[in-house]
Amino acid sequence: MKSWILSLALTLSAVPAMASLTGNWIGWGTWSYQNENDGVKCDTMQMAWTETDTSLVLEKGSYDCGVVGMEIDQIKWTRQGQNILDENQNVVGQYDGTDLKMTLAGPNPTTKINVSLHQEAGHFDYREVWYTDKEKIYIIKGRLFKHQ
Repeated sequence: MKSWILSLALTLSAVPAMASLTGNWIGWGTWSYQNENDGVKCDTMQMAWTETDTSLVLEKGSYDCGVVGMEIDQIKWTRQGQNILDENQNVVGQYDGTDLKMTLAGPNPTTKINVSLHQEAGHFDYREVWYTDKEKIYIIKGRLFKHQ
């Protein structure tokens, strides 16, 4: 019996804990235009997230990439299980506590934005691809760390 309990305890300790996105994140990355090689370096990338059982909120964000940058205002999504829903209750992605994948409407009817985020070991890797049916327009990548 004791060996069974020890085995169960060791198995459970090997399962990674789901880390919350809630908090302020800061890091760096790149921004490239139409698949140009390395693009431009983004010395500062910041995001603030709030995660609950029923919602996922990008409170704010910014990218400073020298010649190009972006300020992101608050965006709210609803969570239903692993599904992420937009303000019209359309499923736009999935989030399992570690990996976030979404396809969002762009600034015009022909542009879409794929967002993916993978979280592990106190950081997340972020990728945002703006595209049309014909081409990739922007590829924004970053590695952000939780900031206290």
